[in-house]
Amino acid sequence: MHELGIATSAISIGSGSATAAFRHLPEAKPPKVPYFIYTGSFSEWHGADVFLDAFMEFSRRRPGYRLIFVGNGSERDALESKSDAQDLPDVEFRDPIDPIELNELFAGTFASLASLEPGAGYHYAFTTKVYSSIATGRPVVFTGTGSTTEFVHDAKRARPIGVAVPYEVGAIAAAFIGTVDHLLVPRDRQDLGAWAREEYSLEASADTVVRIPVDFVSGNRP
Repeated sequence: MHELGIATSAISIGSGSATAAFRHLPEAKPPKVPYFIYTGSFSEWHGADVFLDAFMEFSRRRPGYRLIFVGNGSERDALESKSDAQDLPDVEFRDPIDPIELNELFAGTFASLASLEPGAGYHYAFTTKVYSSIATGRPVVFTGTGSTTEFVHDAKRARPIGVAVPYEVGAIAAAFIGTVDHLLVPRDRQDLGAWAREEYSLEASADTVVRIPVDFVSGNRP
């Protein structure tokens, strides 16, 4: 708002995840082939194609993993074409699915992926798919620009939320390796999911909306 020259007083209430659907599943079984997952939209602002390059580099050093894209967006055809051109048989594209099914996919992943391409004009956005991932107790690998980087860095002080790295193939590939070499133990995954549910659920955001008028009436303005 400041960049756009808007001087009107405003309060940011944040967002969250539908934790009734996205939650930690302690009974989840390890997948036969371990995988990373990218969910949601992949548009020209996200620059998700960098994950294909990073996964190819990662696979040279650590074969035997999959990369699954679930969702849609303006860049899907380009992503599929690039995957075919690079001859990446371990990359899979799936159409959008309901949250319950997606939660089961989250439960088996090593980490979820999120991105915002620098210079694409979407730097003010926050990649809310991060909330869904941590609500399931799975860490995230974020790359790119914007406030998501700050969020991940700050949240790491409280919980093993994942990593935020520069929008570079080498840095992302290294993050993949770090994720598989330092897997969260079940207790950490459960703790991460519970913490995310308390701090970053839709209910938590709604509580903030309810609290703000009360604070104004009482004079305790944020």
